[in-house]
This record gives sequence, structure tokens and C-alpha cells, in this order.
Amino acid sequence: MSGNVTALRTRRPTGRAGWPLILVEGEEKSGATGLALHLAADPRIAQVWAMDLGGRGVLDEFGDFGFDIIDLDGTWHDFLDQLDAATAAAEEIAAEGGVAALVLDEFGTGEWGALMSWVKTRARRANRPQLARNPDLEYRVSGNLWDDADVRHAAVMRRLRAFPGPVVLTSHGRWITATGKDGELIRDAREYKIDGHRQLAATVNAWVQTSRDADPRVVGVNGPRWDGAQPAEHEENILGWLVFDVLGCEPGVTTVRRGVTLDADEVLPGEEITTPETPQQERGPRRIHRPTPTQREDAAETARKAATGVDALASADSLAAAEHVSRVAHESTARDVNVSGLLEPYAKFRDDLGVPAGVEVTLASLAKRVVAYWKKHGTAPGAPAAAEDTTEEAAEEAAAAETVEQSGQEEQPAQEARVA
Repeated sequence: MSGNVTALRTRRPTGRAGWPLILVEGEEKSGATGLALHLAADPRIAQVWAMDLGGRGVLDEFGDFGFDIIDLDGTWHDFLDQLDAATAAAEEIAAEGGVAALVLDEFGTGEWGALMSWVKTRARRANRPQLARNPDLEYRVSGNLWDDADVRHAAVMRRLRAFPGPVVLTSHGRWITATGKDGELIRDAREYKIDGHRQLAATVNAWVQTSRDADPRVVGVNGPRWDGAQPAEHEENILGWLVFDVLGCEPGVTTVRRGVTLDADEVLPGEEITTPETPQQERGPRRIHRPTPTQREDAAETARKAATGVDALASADSLAAAEHVSRVAHESTARDVNVSGLLEPYAKFRDDLGVPAGVEVTLASLAKRVVAYWKKHGTAPGAPAAAEDTTEEAAEEAAAAETVEQSGQEEQPAQEARVA
């Protein structure tokens, strides 16, 4: 085959299941929280941490189960920081051959509920002038706000998949009257609704359902290891049975699941944006737009975040550091800012990443390239080539090792060797 073709990268499947992301959902007061926390009683689990995301304050009532509660201050950034801290602590336990588990109680209601409130608050803020005149005004929530909520939710799910142990999410599920495409209710039609993001059940690896009238049952599991078997009657440690006996996870052997999320946020050859110059005579009257002080402050803050992100990516000294900066960049308000102009001081860094000078590249796309470079080369883009050791100590060692070429000639002093 002619032409410049990228070499094919392949690997054989390991045949092992990775640590699962498990959804436990059911009707109200059906025992989903208790079932999830029973994982702490499994002797194969060294540590269980739990978060209360629903604000119910019920985790303290399960004090005999042997787990620790992660304290949250209620802010979104603290929620993300505590997820990162739990992952780091779990990695230390895994390094010693142990297993840690994470339980996020009321995840469906708490996590997606917080994002819905954020969307609605931003929508009300955007319609503030109209609402000041008419508080009962019916206003529209634009699609880009929901897109932003999806981005934040995806960032949370990436963190949960990176946790080196089983992660359990609890939520509420119930039968409701079905809704048609026009938004109208369909008489005599029912559908099952799980609180949370619309794709929650699809993105987990295993799904367990609780009921007030029957024993919990396994609804579905990804992969070939589950043959439809259900836990024994009155089994309390259902999740331990599912993780270790059904999926075959092993402490010290099982790792996080390997998966790649495609990111199309990059400019490919032939997609460069060019703006043709409009002839002067075709231009309309010039309109002068003066941004408000708030707009100027927001723009300045976004530009500052973009510059800080580029500097952090260029100075990342490890893959872990690059991945951390990448996560921050993808969640930043500057993720879509064109940072090509900020790469001028980093010519080799830019060249190693394959970004042509002057070609538009967003902060998020740049972060993706940096992480990919680290994974492929094991070093930082823009790092200088290994230089020849010219220190005085190295010179003295070289001089001491040099011998005379002619037999019988004395070894020259080290200083003469350096001069030579």
C-alpha cells in the first residue's frame, strides 16, 4: 500500500473483567442503600467509602456496616476533588494488593439533579430582564445549556471509571405513564423511569434492581460472564457475589477497564477555517459594539484560564500530571478557546504535537494531544533530546579511561585529556 499510512495498533483481549460500575436502583424504601453498603462486609474488600448525594443524611444509620463517609461541602468542585482524592487513596490500597470500593448514594437524584438546577439557574439568569417584568413568564431553556450539563456528567463518569475498584451508584426507579414524542401523556401506556441522566443505565457495567415485595434481582451485566444467574434467596452480600463470583474480579489482579472515548474536537487537514476578505464597497455601515464591564471581565478571565492551561500542559512532567491538567481543561470555560497564538513560545512543543503554526486548535484538543503523546512516547512533548554529558566529572572520567595509543607511553594527565 502506497502513501503515508499509520501503522496498525492491535492487542489481544485479556479475558479478564475490569472493576465494574454498578447501578442499584428500585422503588422508594426498597433497600437499595443497604444493599450497596453491604459490600463493606465482604472480607475481600479492604475499604469502602460512601457519599451522600441526596441530602437525606441516612448513611450514619448504617454505622455497623464498617465503612467511612466522605464529607462534602456541597459545591461541585469539592465533589470532583473528593472523587479524585478517593481514587488516589484507592490506588495506594491497590498497590498493596487490597481493594477499595466507592458507594455514591442517591447518585441519580443528587448528581443529575444538581446539574438540572444549574441549567435552570443559568436559564433564569439569561432571561432575567424579561422575568423582572413578568415573573410568571414561560421561558425556554436553550440546548447549549443541556450540552454543558452533559459535559459535566461525562467528566464525572470518566472519574468513576478510573476508580481502581468497584463503584456502586444508587438511584430510584419506578413505573410512570408513558410520554409521546409530542410531550403528551399516552393513556394506558407505562414506561420505567430511573432518576438520573437518561443514559445512566446504559453506561454502567451491571444493573441490580430492588423491590419492596421481592428479593433483589440482577437485570443485566456487560460481557459473557453472566449467564442470567440470580443471587441465592435472602443473600445479603449480593454485590460481593456479583463482583467476585460472577465477574471473577481478583484483588491484586483486576484493573480498571481499558476504554477510549473519542474526542472529535480537532481541526483535520482540509478543515482549516479561512475568512475571505469582504470588499470595502460591499460592507454595510460599521456598528461599534462596546462590551459591558461584566463581559470584559468574563472574556479576560477566560483568556487567563486558556493561557494558564497551555502553560500547565507544556510544563506537565508526568502522564498523571498531563491527565490531571487535561481533565481541568475539558471542564474549563476556556475549553473551546483557540490557543494557537499562545503556542508561539513553545515551538518544539507545538511541533511534537503535530500542530501546524497558525492552525486553530482549542485548549481541549491540545490537552487531548498532550495526553496521547505521553502515552505513546513516555515523555513530555517539547522535551529536549538527551544532551551529551559535558560536566567536569564526566570529562574527568573520560580522561581517566583514555589510554595512550602507543606502547610504553605514559598516560596523560586528565587536564591534558580535556584540552585534547
